[in-house]
Amino acid sequence: MISKTLIGWMLVLGPIAAIIFIFLTPGLESDDFAVSLQAKLDNPTLARITTTGLTGALSIIFIGTIFFARSMAEAQKPGSNLAAIGSILVLFSAVAFSISSVIHLTVLNPSFVTNGGNNLEAYAIAEAIFDGTMLISGSYLLLIGIAIVKQQNLNQIAGWITALFGTCLLIGTILPAGDPSLETTTTVGAVAGILWIIGFLGWPIITLVIGILVLRSTD
Repeated sequence: MISKTLIGWMLVLGPIAAIIFIFLTPGLESDDFAVSLQAKLDNPTLARITTTGLTGALSIIFIGTIFFARSMAEAQKPGSNLAAIGSILVLFSAVAFSISSVIHLTVLNPSFVTNGGNNLEAYAIAEAIFDGTMLISGSYLLLIGIAIVKQQNLNQIAGWITALFGTCLLIGTILPAGDPSLETTTTVGAVAGILWIIGFLGWPIITLVIGILVLRSTD
């Protein structure tokens, strides 16, 4: 088992790097697949750098979270089973995100269209797989949050907030989310969209907080 210090730094540095690469990603301002894809094709170098960087950053988060959840599972305390299941879900989430990232990088390759590929359809598939990543991530956040509360190994408030963000991400991904600012969006869609945003933004933040708490527990 790797040290708590390394786990803590993974959970601290991973989210910080992920947030930086997300905001540098071309086409982030649009939910339209065609607009977002075109923005990336207009600046393929930056798109490749941010996609690769985000993949690396989230991989660090996933690896750190797996070891964190496994450490709770091996403690044989209340919530250990939830932590064990959570660690497996983190692995599933990492695999799904890796597939999504590979497709994103493939779409940016000029030879993809030349060889007969449809970059817009491929991009849409990559985004659908990314939604699956968020669904699984919401599930593992919920389980690990409950495990933290049960084991009382870290700040209890952090555990409840982790479970809350996981629930928001889970519900927001399951329900048909819509843009709350559009008049055509239903009430359910607007609520789901808000919950998804809360869960998505809360995911790296609470991961960072857990990392800090883990580092403090090693002092």
